[in-house]
Amino acid sequence: MLHAIDRFVVHFFSSAGALLLALFTFRYLCRRLDVDWLPSRLPAQIVFVALGVFSFATLREAWDVAHGQVLAKAITDYVSWGAGLGCSAYGLLQLSKEKD
Repeated sequence: MLHAIDRFVVHFFSSAGALLLALFTFRYLCRRLDVDWLPSRLPAQIVFVALGVFSFATLREAWDVAHGQVLAKAITDYVSWGAGLGCSAYGLLQLSKEKD
């Protein structure tokens, strides 16, 4: 049980770094590529990237379950990634709304 709690904390706090890295990469590629179908406004980009990071994180958990991980730990990992990305996206959205 302590391992699941430890992984919850790791996933919760590392999701902010993963979100920022993916967001910077996404915004860089949007500036370099001339495409109209990707979101162009920052709030939409934050949500789009957060959903993408969550999708890739949950794919890894499904692979772990297929190779013997306990399903309860995978569920807590889903919750930790979702909560961490949700809080990180919310915080970034609030920071983007601030005006000096």
